[in-house]
Amino acid sequence: MSPVAHVGIALLSAIAMEPISAAIHRLIGHGVAWPIHRSHHEGPVRGPEANDIIPAVSALVTVAMFSVGVFNSRFTWMVPIAAGVTLYGAAYFAVHDLYIHRRLRVFPTYVRWLEPFKTAHLEHHRLGDGNWGIFAVRGLRLREHRHRWSAAGADPNAREPAGRRARSRQNQRAAIVLPPTSRAATPKFARASSFRHASTTRIRR
Repeated sequence: MSPVAHVGIALLSAIAMEPISAAIHRLIGHGVAWPIHRSHHEGPVRGPEANDIIPAVSALVTVAMFSVGVFNSRFTWMVPIAAGVTLYGAAYFAVHDLYIHRRLRVFPTYVRWLEPFKTAHLEHHRLGDGNWGIFAVRGLRLREHRHRWSAAGADPNAREPAGRRARSRQNQRAAIVLPPTSRAATPKFARASSFRHASTTRIRR
């Protein structure tokens, strides 16, 4: 397989990971794996959380694909696929964990071209539904989302430059989710209606 083919497969694999990741998030994370994934929807991130098991499993699968592709000539096609998955995983970690949830303070609080991803993802946290991926933001209309943030207590029209940082922090605080006691009451806790009709809320910073 030529180097160009390797690069092409890696890029296609990275692009394909967005709908795959969204499907895993929706069908597994908010389905059978909800007891693990729920830790990501409860309170601010202060360290390791149970939800970290999910990307860890994905990383182990990727390492296995690299190993099989390198040591078995019949499966060399696995190497560029694993490289694409790794590329996507690195981008996901940078945007989701470092910028949106600020698990490590390596990004500035406000980066204009990353804000649409943050807005959509925090909207997912607020509703428990929609925008299951990170990069392919479905139906994003910034004016509509900013109106929702305003209704939730954020100030979407804060002035620059300080307003950028303040708006970003306020938007994070406005990501409202259902508390664990209410979710655990029904096996269908991951449905959007369960989140929208919550009588109490918790805030995910």
